[in-house]
Amino acid sequence: MHNTPKLEDVFKPKVLKELNAVLAEIESSIQCVWDDDYHVWIASHPDYQTVEASDETKELAIYRFKGYLGVFIEHRLRGKIDPLIEAQISGWGGYRSGAGRPKKEPKKQVYLPVALAEWIKIESNLAKVKQIAFP
Repeated sequence: MHNTPKLEDVFKPKVLKELNAVLAEIESSIQCVWDDDYHVWIASHPDYQTVEASDETKELAIYRFKGYLGVFIEHRLRGKIDPLIEAQISGWGGYRSGAGRPKKEPKKQVYLPVALAEWIKIESNLAKVKQIAFP
């Protein structure tokens, strides 16, 4: 890496403590993706959608992400982050019991000769088939 300072030298102990706690949880799942348009690696994490970092190498992108995450945590501790920015909204209200269409009997598509399919379409014949299949 270039002459990058250690995170310990950049952040105050309180911020560093929070940053280390967060990194202990998420460090293994930081995602790094290549962006063909800008020719850079972009590091991000789904739990911190407002924090992203990019660089020419994966290592530097992840290092920058950790630094930006530290700045984010520092701002959060100071109360400078709007709650709407930090809230992760999925875009829908979620599951509510009794909501939605009623469940129907499961179905399966099968292929039959046309003559047999037409015969089953007749209501009385369908009743005969059901009676045989489900006594």
